[in-house]
Amino acid sequence: MRRGAWNGACADGPSARSRRCGSWARPRYAINSSPEPFFLWAFAHLIANGRLADLLLFGAFLVWSIAGFIAARRRDRFAGTRYPAAGLARDALVLIVGVLAWAAFAFWGHRWLIGVAPFD
Repeated sequence: MRRGAWNGACADGPSARSRRCGSWARPRYAINSSPEPFFLWAFAHLIANGRLADLLLFGAFLVWSIAGFIAARRRDRFAGTRYPAAGLARDALVLIVGVLAWAAFAFWGHRWLIGVAPFD
């Protein structure tokens, strides 16, 4: 069974998969080796919004994303999981696609979906 693949014989739940069926982690690419993308979202919204309700909401998401990142790193270290380097070409592709997706959402999609234009 290749690492990251799901074997139907290991369908007893996430904890059973990790104990009996090897690591269930995804391959680590550029986006997965960076801090949780949810962290960047929460941090950006925390800076942009200054009310107490925003501080509580986005601050909680920020703490949650940091705790999740730490837990994932500990789980990988405990399991002895090593991820191969993805290469410069894949990192460049992830960066370009990510910036384009961010720009499209920030300049057009955010107003359409959320109703607030962040850069007006």
